[in-house]
Amino acid sequence: MARDTSEKPGIIHPYQMLFTFDDLGGIEGLAGWMEAAERHRSTLGRVMASKYREGLFMEDRIFHRVAAIEAFARDRIGYRGVKLPGALKHCRDLAGNEFVDLVGDVEKWSQVIKSNRDDIGHHYGRRPDQGGAQKYVLAESAYWLFILCMLREAKAPQSVFEKIKNHSEWTWLAPKVQAVVQAG
Repeated sequence: MARDTSEKPGIIHPYQMLFTFDDLGGIEGLAGWMEAAERHRSTLGRVMASKYREGLFMEDRIFHRVAAIEAFARDRIGYRGVKLPGALKHCRDLAGNEFVDLVGDVEKWSQVIKSNRDDIGHHYGRRPDQGGAQKYVLAESAYWLFILCMLREAKAPQSVFEKIKNHSEWTWLAPKVQAVVQAG
């Protein structure tokens, strides 16, 4: 797990850990993660930069994460003509039920994410009343979609997904994402 470097190096508190080395499957699980990280190095770097870089606007976080999801799907599908809706569907399907549990209505989530991405990318200015909280939860949901896909790509055991789903960060985020999705 990537982490904020503002703390003392090497100190990770148990409440910060979403899962353990053993949950991941030990050295074999770590090898799977490293192989997936190598295959998707560019998109992984983009998502992690959007998580830990200081001073990014929420719009930038959404935009970079959605672009990374689109690129990730294109890399997996092997077809450069994949558009965002197809990429989102591919990644939602790959991420599995845990992602459904996070966002609720995955079709509506995809529409909201695409609409936000288009608004940001094309400077439509359709959301002047959308506050930072809504943008934050959408950005975080895109982050988690990417992470779940990377873990699936790495063939992480189901126990990893269960640990994530039961973590306090996830349980806090899920109802907020679902409310933003339902509000459209």
